[in-house]
Amino acid sequence: AVVSTQSTGVSVVGATPYVLSFNMALNTPNMAIAKGMLPSVRSKSVQAMAYLNTHPVYGTVSEVSCNLTDPCSVEGSPESVLERVRALARERGLEVCHWYSTNPQFGELMDLYMKQVAQE
Repeated sequence: AVVSTQSTGVSVVGATPYVLSFNMALNTPNMAIAKGMLPSVRSKSVQAMAYLNTHPVYGTVSEVSCNLTDPCSVEGSPESVLERVRALARERGLEVCHWYSTNPQFGELMDLYMKQVAQE
């Protein structure tokens, strides 16, 4: 639905399939290495890009940032993508020093939903 008024602007409400944002920090600030890994990380269910970030312990790190469009599949699961990036990092003499998601994982959302249903 799209709502537009002169005083408030435009608001859009819609739905998309679930996407998990999953990021992995490499112990290097070298973006060329991270970008070089991307073709091996990407797949039908994994979109990937690289950028620099600052980590409180590791300082400046290159991050491989992924949108997992099918995180419940074997290929697109966070565990599978993490293992793929770890292997690619090892081949380059690096390691994944930190990983995180920026939104709840599918199982967490289902747990919240089930709790809500149980309360109704």
